[in-house]
Amino acid sequence: MQRWTALLFVGLVALALVAVLLARPGQGDARAEPSASASASTGGPLIMAPTALPAPTIAMDMDAGPAPAPVFNDDPRENADAGITLPDGTPVPTLGAEAPKQVGFGVILVFYRGAQGAPQSARTREEALTLATTIATEAKSDFAAAAKKADVGIENAGTMVRGVLEPVAEYTLFNLGVGDVGGPVDSPRGFYVFKRIE
Repeated sequence: MQRWTALLFVGLVALALVAVLLARPGQGDARAEPSASASASTGGPLIMAPTALPAPTIAMDMDAGPAPAPVFNDDPRENADAGITLPDGTPVPTLGAEAPKQVGFGVILVFYRGAQGAPQSARTREEALTLATTIATEAKSDFAAAAKKADVGIENAGTMVRGVLEPVAEYTLFNLGVGDVGGPVDSPRGFYVFKRIE
């Protein structure tokens, strides 16, 4: 019973995270939505494939217990410019031909006030950056332990295809080597820390 509860929980968190990632402004009607290529009964990862269906902007309330309820964001445009340029303000380089088309990954998210889906009581952006930097350092040696210190932490979030994330997040994730950790990366939802699994 605990295994099924855990699988359900991970699936809900992964779907909510994917929905949040896909609800980016400026993408027109061409958005991506997760599709389960491996069923929950086998415990396989989710494969995210592009579709033309819009995704709702949601975030998971991690204090709600084993099966958290989604928290809907009223304004998906909050902090919409985060993740578009590198921290120094320069444009994000194009991914090279050697970059993979899809990767298996783990993800950590640290909310800050004003980020999409963040509660009103969220920490300031500066506090979130400090926490995300500390978590990213720890994640290099123990990703699972670091994930527990974040607002959202998923050791194996499934498979991500190119063209779904904001430019900086995608550039960071798809330039990681297998087993490497990258971040923190600013986004409209907060600071991400990624680990490439495969």
